[in-house]
Amino acid sequence: MCATYAKKSHRIDQISELIGQKFGAIIREYLELPPGALVTITTVRVSKDLRHARVGLSVFPLEKSPAIFSLISRNLKHLQFILHKGLTLKFSPALTLVLDKSENTAAELEAVLDRIKKRGKLVGMPGLEPGTS
Repeated sequence: MCATYAKKSHRIDQISELIGQKFGAIIREYLELPPGALVTITTVRVSKDLRHARVGLSVFPLEKSPAIFSLISRNLKHLQFILHKGLTLKFSPALTLVLDKSENTAAELEAVLDRIKKRGKLVGMPGLEPGTS
């Protein structure tokens, strides 16, 4: 079944934001995450008919991503039930989880740039000389 996702609609944006906030709170409250793990809802895309939503999750540290994503996936029906009880919509969207690695990729890229900057390989570029911040 293919759902058409809205390009821009104020109501869809509001519902996406609400689902993201509530789903994040539900994950923190109802799941016991491993110590030191952080789960962030990065995106929520809701279809025009409000029957489907794609939820992007970011997990830090990256090494814990498979275990935490699996934990959330195994409990998705229960978490979705709790979410639907807190929403006052005619149709509560069915959630699909997607692992978003963009934040982890950005952190890795920044670490690489820091290592290059410390080695002094970028001398001569404004703001990237060794000893400047």
